[in-house]
Amino acid sequence: MDFLEEKTPKGYTLKIFADKGNFIVFDRKGQSIYTEDEEASPIHKLETIVFYGKNFFISMRMQGEYALFKVSKNKIIIPYNYSGETGLHYLLLDTPELIDMIPLKIIKYDDILPLIRLIDSGIKPDLIIVDNTITENDVVLIKNRFSEVKLLVAEEKTQKKPIDVTLSDVTHQEADKVLSEINLNMMSQNPVYLARVHLKRMYFQKVKQLLLDFDLSAVDAGYVLTIIKALKKEYESDRKMHKNIPILDELIHDFTFFEAVISNDTEKIMNLIEEVNSLSQISSYTTLLAKAKSMTGNDSLEYIDFENKIYEKKENLQSGKIDLKSLKKAVSAIPDDFLQESEKEGESDIPEPGIKGNETEI
Repeated sequence: MDFLEEKTPKGYTLKIFADKGNFIVFDRKGQSIYTEDEEASPIHKLETIVFYGKNFFISMRMQGEYALFKVSKNKIIIPYNYSGETGLHYLLLDTPELIDMIPLKIIKYDDILPLIRLIDSGIKPDLIIVDNTITENDVVLIKNRFSEVKLLVAEEKTQKKPIDVTLSDVTHQEADKVLSEINLNMMSQNPVYLARVHLKRMYFQKVKQLLLDFDLSAVDAGYVLTIIKALKKEYESDRKMHKNIPILDELIHDFTFFEAVISNDTEKIMNLIEEVNSLSQISSYTTLLAKAKSMTGNDSLEYIDFENKIYEKKENLQSGKIDLKSLKKAVSAIPDDFLQESEKEGESDIPEPGIKGNETEI
């Protein structure tokens, strides 16, 4: 049984059976997540969305067997470009799913015949988005073959969201409210600027989300990394902000790893994986490596080595095995004078033979 496995930022595991058009979901504890409909099945449908029209420009990485899309406040957010207009448009689709990322199959057609052939082959799209070039004849052809079809007409610059000419899933007011509340990342094309904004507001999770919402270059990742490190120095001189330093360290690890992967710095990647000491960081690296692969289309042996190294590290952490190389590096980082002082202080604490010392339960 062939399937592809994906990890979401919130820790859900998706096992995707693209050829069968479905997927299953597990939470962090390995428990199945059931559908929210009457059937309450562990098998979720992999929905098919078709964009029909020459005015649409859909990222190539969104097309194929499936692509992952962000879910927030029960809305699936699908970005696309429209001919002659700057900035992204967004399709907001209702979903009962409780997960934070969902797989969809996205197909783009410029002409009506390939779409008709798709429907005639037995594949019934869950939604067809059309531009203003669609004709009455096109609509008749589609509905003759698929009477229950759901069509949405995407309007131009005056409307950033698609308008359903038959069923209004998302009103203008609802779409504006959702975008203003949850989607600052989607409203700007400058991830470095967004990083500054989020860090200033201490929205640290949103800074991490930039790695998934954008196809960051190594240069952009490096800029964001510099900003985070500068902020960490400020926090180190302010006791009130010390509590936020650990999450800044997590961001530094994530952006450093992502920058190394995009730059194809094999030695640095391997060293970073070796230094990991928590399962959460391993999970994060797994997600970031998958993101980088989706951006570059790189499926080389080196990437397989990275995946194997991450898996090996995960196994070691779960089994409690000690990574000697990491341990040696940690010990070497301790100043010699500290070790010497500790040895002197510890001499008087060693019980003499036959004398019971202080016992501490570990």
